Amino acid sequence: MANFAFVFPGQGAQYVGMGYDLYEEFEIVRETFDEAKKILGIDIAALCFQGPQEALDRTVNTQVAVLTMDVAIYRIFNQSVRVIPLVMAGHSLGEYAALYAPVPLPWPTFCPCLRPGAVPSEGGGAGCRCHGRHYWSVQ
Repeated sequence: MANFAFVFPGQGAQYVGMGYDLYEEFEIVRETFDEAKKILGIDIAALCFQGPQEALDRTVNTQVAVLTMDVAIYRIFNQSVRVIPLVMAGHSLGEYAALYAPVPLPWPTFCPCLRPGAVPSEGGGAGCRCHGRHYWSVQ
């Protein structure tokens, strides 16, 4: 198999309705959103699929919504392909998904990182993981 990269989007990629088709089609996506709801007490599915956009755009909501969606999409990929990409990178908030995906912690262990305020909202950098072993942060 050819080498490839997986790049996770960050804050700014959110829109009302994002991921709804995947939520309807894939059990693993529904499980990811349900687990996040149980852990955080936030109905992330309703936020993502029903909005309103103004609520979804609030940093504390955007962070949980985008990261949950990033992880859910990677879980679909992992079930289907079962190959770790050569490079995993993320833009801003997407770094967290890039760190989670290669060697996933149990979602209940990782998910509290999504609590409001747990992810810095400003001044981040860019990062990547190569072969699931290395991490660089560039300011």
